[in-house]
Amino acid sequence: MATSPTILYLNETYKKKIKCSEKGISLNLNDGKSISGISSIAKYLQRTQPEFQDLSLEDRMVFEQWLEYRNIITNCSDDIESQKIVLKELNGYLKDKVYFVAERFTVADVIIYHSLYEIYKKVTFQDKENYIYLSRWFNNIQQDKRTRQSLPQLKFLRTLIYDGFNGH
Repeated sequence: MATSPTILYLNETYKKKIKCSEKGISLNLNDGKSISGISSIAKYLQRTQPEFQDLSLEDRMVFEQWLEYRNIITNCSDDIESQKIVLKELNGYLKDKVYFVAERFTVADVIIYHSLYEIYKKVTFQDKENYIYLSRWFNNIQQDKRTRQSLPQLKFLRTLIYDGFNGH
């Protein structure tokens, strides 16, 4: 079973040994217990890692909301109309934000990025312009090689294809 970029990122960043098997994804804890599922593991990291200690309760809830939203993204991978709705929602959310949680990069950004990757690589340049805030966020996130892992960088244009001006 191939290891997903999200698992590789979490293992590298948090020095955890998250394992992928046919049974699923799990993280073994020091006390002999284990946590299963990417969302549960991300929630555990959010509660135990020092970088998250200063998150407000509201930010922690927003973090968990985006982990749940990942399921919506994953479930619409074969439905073009659902994908458009998701992209529009995410674009609207990012209109006045740089990241999904607490105005800083978090695991939620990594998980949303990896969940969107297969969808976004099929988005045309013209459609990327329609999702300008999401495209800004996506391009920003993919600049970090550790986040991107082995995924190729997606291309974005620096100038608009269509500026709305009719020169006729």
